[in-house]
Amino acid sequence: MKTRDKLILGIATLLLLGAVARWLLISVPAPSNLGQPDLATVSTRGKTSPAPIVNEPPAKAVPVPAVPALPAPAPDDNPYTQKKFSEMPVLERGKIMKEIREKDINAIFQHFLDAGRVENDPMKQGAVQNYLAYALRDRPPNPAFLKKLQEFIESDEASKFERKMALGALSFAATKETVGLLIHEALNLKDKELRESAVACVRDVGDIVSGTLEKDDFTPKLTAVWFATNDPKIMLSSAESLGRIGSASGVEVLLAAALAPDGQDDVRREKAAYGLLKVNQPSAVPPLAAALEKNPPGSQANTVAFRTLNQIGDKTASAAVVKWLQAADSSAVEQAASWGHVRTTAQAEAAQAALDPKVPFRSEEVRRALRAGLNAHRAGIIISGP
Repeated sequence: MKTRDKLILGIATLLLLGAVARWLLISVPAPSNLGQPDLATVSTRGKTSPAPIVNEPPAKAVPVPAVPALPAPAPDDNPYTQKKFSEMPVLERGKIMKEIREKDINAIFQHFLDAGRVENDPMKQGAVQNYLAYALRDRPPNPAFLKKLQEFIESDEASKFERKMALGALSFAATKETVGLLIHEALNLKDKELRESAVACVRDVGDIVSGTLEKDDFTPKLTAVWFATNDPKIMLSSAESLGRIGSASGVEVLLAAALAPDGQDDVRREKAAYGLLKVNQPSAVPPLAAALEKNPPGSQANTVAFRTLNQIGDKTASAAVVKWLQAADSSAVEQAASWGHVRTTAQAEAAQAALDPKVPFRSEEVRRALRAGLNAHRAGIIISGP
């Protein structure tokens, strides 16, 4: 190799070694931790230095304010028990109700209000309502209390539920005083819903007093309502009560209306006929027997009276029918056969006794029809009739 070539090769080698040495001397910074600076060192142009250590005083504890103690709950000011009637044993309920029943009527009424408004106990309020009715029945209330009760029913301050319960108490008590007030409310209450409730309570009076000694006491009041109103609902309610009470004078009123000519007062005639369907008391027999005897067999009046007497079906009614059959002519054959198909024990006994040859009959055909009806009844054969 020539000296010139060796010199060029040596210079190139030196340049190459210098470049390598220069590359090795340059420091390369370490990769950062998720792009965040190291907490211990700070890099500056490839050089690192330790982070300064700062000695800070410890943090002072922040005092937590004391929570004031809650005051003790005040004693319950409600004088009533918190336990509902439904949760009480029977004896406990009985003891409470006995104490209430012994109070005067004003106090009982207040207990009725408190049971619903203060104690929120519908079961107890219903029980006290019954005792209020007993008190109204057994201890005739003075005019002042009746006035108070009337104002309560007519006032908008009380709930409709409570006012309806008061109307029910008047009906259940069923005295001259309470029925008088009830009729007044049925005719005069402005609220339609409450007025209809009062009308229904008037109807219930007949059920409550049916068959009792007090029944005649209400006939004049109910008759007055019957003639005073043109409201079909009140007509029907009073007619039902008159029928269930069954006094002779009340049944006479119903018969007269039920037998009125067509077109004269058809609504009242319809309600009267429905009232007669409720008659089942022996006290109603006299006007029915008179209508049966005075009108020819098969006529409207005769048929209505005959059916109503069969409906009563006791000894008094049965005796009235047999008496009429004895005096009737052969036109009563159909009715005799249907009546012989008896409905009650009293009818069966009266029919059997009438078959005795010693019992006089105007028409033997009527007696034979009566016998046929009785035999059909015993054989289980159904006979249709008036």
